[in-house]
Amino acid sequence: MLDAKFLVEISVKSESSSLYHKAFKKMKYCDLKTMELVNPDKENAWKFELFLQNFMPLVEEYKLGVLEV
Repeated sequence: MLDAKFLVEISVKSESSSLYHKAFKKMKYCDLKTMELVNPDKENAWKFELFLQNFMPLVEEYKLGVLEV
């Protein structure tokens, strides 16, 4: 568990931009002429992802909790 306020604070810091992972992936999209959902055959979009494990070094000691549900 991480406090949402903490996640917002570190996401807006300039050095947090290095936490993003860039991936070129296949992304479904809507064809505006036919209004049909298109499943592309090859990668067509950049996706920028943040992973929880990248925030771990920024969390103060004893300020991280794990909850299994």
